[in-house]
Amino acid sequence: MADAKITDLPSASTLSDTDLAPIVQGNGSGAETRRATVAQLRAGVTGERLVHVRDFGATGDGVTDDTAAFVAALAAGSRVELTRGRTYVVGELTITGGHTLEGNGATLRARAGAAYILKLSGLRPQLHNLELEDGTLALPRQTTLATAAATGATSLAVASGSGIQARMTVAVELDSGDWHLALATAATGGAVTLDRALPGAAAAGRRLRAVHAALWLTDAQRFVVSRVLFTSCWGALVAKPEAAGGTGPRNGEISHLRGTGARLFGAAAYAGAADILWADLGFDGADATSGTAVATGAAAFTLPARAFLRSEVSVSVNGVAQDASRWSFASGGAAIQFANGYVPASGASVAMSVVQRGARGLYFDGTVAAANGAGQRLADVTVSGAAVGLHLRAAAAVLCRDLVVAAPSLDGVRIEDGLADARFSGCAVAGAGGATLRASGTCTRVLMEGLQTARAAAADRADGLLGDNVVLASGTIVAIDTASWRGPDFVVSGGGSAPGALSPAAAMPAGGTAARPASPVKGQFRYNTDTDRMEVFAGATGAWGEPALRGGDTMTGPLTLAGDPTAALHAATKQYVDANAGGGGGSFTQSGTGAVTRTSADKLRESVSVLDFGASGNNSTDNVAAFGKAIAYLAGRGGGRLLVPAGIYVMASALAMPATSRVTLVGESANSTVLRFTAAAGNGISFTDDYHCGLERLAVEAGAGRQAAGFYGQGSTGVAVRLTRCNFGTRLDKVSVCNFADLVQLLGCWDVRLNDLFMHCFSGTGLLIDRDRTAGTAAYGATWNGMGGGTLARDLYISNKGFTGTKTASTGLRIRASGGEDMRSVQITEPNTGVLIDPPDGGVQYLYMENVAPDSCGGDGFVLDATLGGVIGTLRLGQCWSSYNGLVGLRCKAVNYGDGRPALRSVRWSGGYIGQNVQEGVRLEGGTGIAIEAVTIARNSRSTGGAYDGVYAAAGVGGFAIRRCRIGNDDGTTSQRYAFYLAAGAGTGITLTDNDTSGNWTGDASINATGTVTYVNFTGVLPKYQPAIDSSVTVKGSAGQSLTAYADTAGEVVMESFVTATPATKGVLNLNKYGGMVKLPLTLARQGMSEVAVALTDAATVALDSTAGNMFTLLATSGVGATRALGLPANLPAGATAWCCQILYTQDGTGGRALTGAAGVTLKGTVNTAASGRTLVTLSTFDGGASAIAVATSLA
Repeated sequence: MADAKITDLPSASTLSDTDLAPIVQGNGSGAETRRATVAQLRAGVTGERLVHVRDFGATGDGVTDDTAAFVAALAAGSRVELTRGRTYVVGELTITGGHTLEGNGATLRARAGAAYILKLSGLRPQLHNLELEDGTLALPRQTTLATAAATGATSLAVASGSGIQARMTVAVELDSGDWHLALATAATGGAVTLDRALPGAAAAGRRLRAVHAALWLTDAQRFVVSRVLFTSCWGALVAKPEAAGGTGPRNGEISHLRGTGARLFGAAAYAGAADILWADLGFDGADATSGTAVATGAAAFTLPARAFLRSEVSVSVNGVAQDASRWSFASGGAAIQFANGYVPASGASVAMSVVQRGARGLYFDGTVAAANGAGQRLADVTVSGAAVGLHLRAAAAVLCRDLVVAAPSLDGVRIEDGLADARFSGCAVAGAGGATLRASGTCTRVLMEGLQTARAAAADRADGLLGDNVVLASGTIVAIDTASWRGPDFVVSGGGSAPGALSPAAAMPAGGTAARPASPVKGQFRYNTDTDRMEVFAGATGAWGEPALRGGDTMTGPLTLAGDPTAALHAATKQYVDANAGGGGGSFTQSGTGAVTRTSADKLRESVSVLDFGASGNNSTDNVAAFGKAIAYLAGRGGGRLLVPAGIYVMASALAMPATSRVTLVGESANSTVLRFTAAAGNGISFTDDYHCGLERLAVEAGAGRQAAGFYGQGSTGVAVRLTRCNFGTRLDKVSVCNFADLVQLLGCWDVRLNDLFMHCFSGTGLLIDRDRTAGTAAYGATWNGMGGGTLARDLYISNKGFTGTKTASTGLRIRASGGEDMRSVQITEPNTGVLIDPPDGGVQYLYMENVAPDSCGGDGFVLDATLGGVIGTLRLGQCWSSYNGLVGLRCKAVNYGDGRPALRSVRWSGGYIGQNVQEGVRLEGGTGIAIEAVTIARNSRSTGGAYDGVYAAAGVGGFAIRRCRIGNDDGTTSQRYAFYLAAGAGTGITLTDNDTSGNWTGDASINATGTVTYVNFTGVLPKYQPAIDSSVTVKGSAGQSLTAYADTAGEVVMESFVTATPATKGVLNLNKYGGMVKLPLTLARQGMSEVAVALTDAATVALDSTAGNMFTLLATSGVGATRALGLPANLPAGATAWCCQILYTQDGTGGRALTGAAGVTLKGTVNTAASGRTLVTLSTFDGGASAIAVATSLA
């Protein structure tokens, strides 16, 4: 086959969908051809197309601008991959809905002049595993104030407005040294307008910084951002709409983020952003610490370009730190100048240290709840080296758990302009330069649980009031109402000599008796100026009373108890306790400085146990009533964790949690805390219309119980755990569920977390995800209403191994209605069906599974059944496993939906194993857009060798691709019939690419499809193919050579060879390169390629002998008599019925020699008898030499 040069290839613009373009390397037009070819090969195979930026010209060398390549890649595919270790220079890229950028550990460096690196927009964009870096400070805009700005100013004149845009976060240096944060509402020329007025004055020359962020979330919904590192990004991530009042990002998840050098903020959110989970974040404002030696004796020296705040710079002379009054900033903040009298002497050692600190770790301004009531949820957040760790400004609906703020230069947590509906738990602040917690404005419904701090003693503090410390001891729950945040009258403080005191003195309402409130509430506390005493209003009696003791009074008489015992006694000790009177129980003081004394009863009430309400784990007492009382009590307090100590708790009937209980049952372990339900037809535990609820570290069983008695049968025909319309904060964690017909059901639930579940012994379904189909509910019937989604499942074990009941109708995991499930590490063993997805209406969309492994099932491993009326779409399965099942490893079924397309669409299985199943590995009975990539499909047809195939496609099935798979024997056992079997009538748009199909029982492939089949880069033999009209099969080599077989309109099979993508250029079909033979229906024998001269004899009749060496063309050149006759050919090859040769018949210079046909030979045409005449004669026989026909053609 002739070679093709890259320069000979057509440009990308000449390619069409029917062309076969070679995959080439190189730059320029070659790379354009390659990119177009790759896009064509991937187009139409699946709804999510995987592309790599290198295919579109990205270099990743850290210098070249790769933005255009990224834009092209994002336009060509929905999942864009980067190369680990590469640094790509880009700017202002947008990842739109349905697109995923998978970094694989690569770095995106900010392009010069860019306002941001990445922007996320639309429905379900995703960003994973990469670093965003702005080491050259391309993103922030830095300038100074051109004129002074007064307190309350919103319009600022700046020295240069270049690059500053509306909606940027702006930080302004005030004369006080603090930095004010606001949002730019306009930026025109030399003027910047802010949405929040300056709280103080700023002189001309003060610095102004503005930035969007490295990563900007605009109107993205149900987005995922995970495992992103921000390096030297002054603003790491921002969530805000592009226009004021617009719809911002919502219903998304941001997790596993780390940032260093967050100079303005680590993460920020503005009005319009709602319902976002911020989990496992870490931001460090300190991106450099350096001691810099400078010239001795100098009066001034230059600061590093990234010095930011005055407090971040320290200067020492001869190792002695210099007070800030001895030097000042110069050159617009780029240098410092020693004051007169403090200039270091010549020869002195002068050094400088700079610690860059971000202004805010997390900054939420104007964020409120979404329509469903969900706001911002923060979990596992660490901030260090910031001025303020968490800054909430006019915010609402904030849930913060496990926040750690280390060494903030100002405040740990700052609440400004009020806060509503917030809850803080497990928060800690260490080394705050200002306040641990500082609040202003009206704060309502704010709950603090265990705010901890490490602050200096009271004597060492700089100021009092709200500028000082707030400590709420760990474990104490304090509801902070509006009154406790109005102004600087008092502050809750800890440490020092008066732990738990109000500091300074509480300012009580004062007035005479006549000035008492007309309608006081219970517990009204005031100072009566008429009696010079404090008094309290007792709501129970409706009267005012005085405290028992006054300041300075001494009790000299006996202590008389009003109740039992009735005798007047003196207290022998400081405690006088009646064990039966109110459960006082003495006092309790925690160890450690600043601890306060509490009653033991108060300490014990920090937690609630079912034992407090009469429950007994003795494996005999019915505990339903006791559990109900405990749950009702805790639900009345707003929910919480209900402790269930070790034991076996018998439940004679179902346990139904009240709506919105927000109660979580917490055991000691799934082995030691067992809830055993004894009703043979009853249910277990149900949660309805609830959130922040669930089960942890316990077992739910029926009958005798697996944990309780080693029972492996079915104890109840009911449901063990049912969650109906539950959402945020609902979780099942480290729970064992056994012995019910159905184990766990999620009906119309959103954002439920399942972790480390052990599910065993069931006759129905192990885990069911569906909508609420209860008759009479709004979600009932064939609508999308009530559909759940967002389930995050990790480490599930679903098994019927050892089950003594009936499991022929059991299913491990069943999904009937959902959207956005994420399921990883799910082991399923020995149900009848492993995984069943079968929506009867609505659909199952956006499902991600990783390491889900049905094994040893009685029937199929995976079943995708879209024949019941619902749609299955956008499923992604990674590294999944389906083996040793009684029927098929993966079965896909579908009928056409209302839009005319198959109801099963866009499914991709990447990696993993499908093997040793009794029937096919993969059986495609319907669907489109199905892609199976890099999967080992081996040793199927396990019970009967050669009976079933690796991949089977039924009639009418098309639009699928099998790529880079190993389909065949993998350990010396050959059992599968064919690697591929495409049944007669199979559809079009089938691609079989880069597969190793060797080692099957009958052969590599049997292709009987009626449509277009592309068979590329296979390992094995050419597949058997039975084409019909308008169908074709193409085999393509890695260098661009191809062989296509197709059926034309006459019903004849045609084979064509190509060496380029231009259809008019056909390559040489070299069928004899290795001396082989081609057999046709008439058994035409053609030998050799050489030309030899064979002199004709003087005989009147010449018989042509096919045994002549290398005979193909005979040249008659001898001078002979006038007329010769061509005889019949002799000695044809064995079995040959057709034979042909050509003779060059020349005159001897005299001319007149005629040529005729001997007996049995018919001569047609004209013989050239001129003196030097030449005649080309073609002699052919089609009946083994019994007769022949010769055609003479006169040559010039």
